[in-house]
Amino acid sequence: MSRKYNWTTGPVRSSLGYDSTLIVLSNDSSKTQKVEVRFYDLGYTPKKRILSKSITLELEDTKSVDTRRPEVACWEVQISADSKDVRAWIGGRRLNSNLPGNIILNPELQRY
Repeated sequence: MSRKYNWTTGPVRSSLGYDSTLIVLSNDSSKTQKVEVRFYDLGYTPKKRILSKSITLELEDTKSVDTRRPEVACWEVQISADSKDVRAWIGGRRLNSNLPGNIILNPELQRY
């Protein structure tokens, strides 16, 4: 049985003008990886899942997921993969531009 690696952004407060979240994933391992991506709106109790997507990353492949959602005041992204060699970059965006304070790089993701 393979081990799952799980990461989260933790809660992120949206900047003014936020209109979508871009999640970029890359496979730095030596085999094909299946990655699960979940996007949550934390404005609800319990949190509300807005997006759940399964992505297959080939060797040295990069793919992205854009939430294209209306403004969400507070959000979280969770990523699960079979390898710790899957890398992620997550950015809150407005009109296809990154918003300062809403960019999460791979080393900033928390394992759970």
